[in-house]
Amino acid sequence: MSTETQVKVGEATITTAAIIETSEQYRPAANRGALVFFLMNELFKIHSFYRFSLDSFVIVVNRAIDIVADRLNPKK
Repeated sequence: MSTETQVKVGEATITTAAIIETSEQYRPAANRGALVFFLMNELFKIHSFYRFSLDSFVIVVNRAIDIVADRLNPKK
């Protein structure tokens, strides 16, 4: 039982390291997304016209993703 526990702890350590490494790759995108969200959220201070819902934010993010995808994979 002790050997089995040691094997599982070793596997858990490897899995944890892989999860941390993968999540760090998304950190720049998460930082930019948070910045865009909070900037859009503060625009109403300029004028009441600039009130955005979460749906509007998602639309803007999806458009940005599409633009980047088009640049990376131009249509022939």
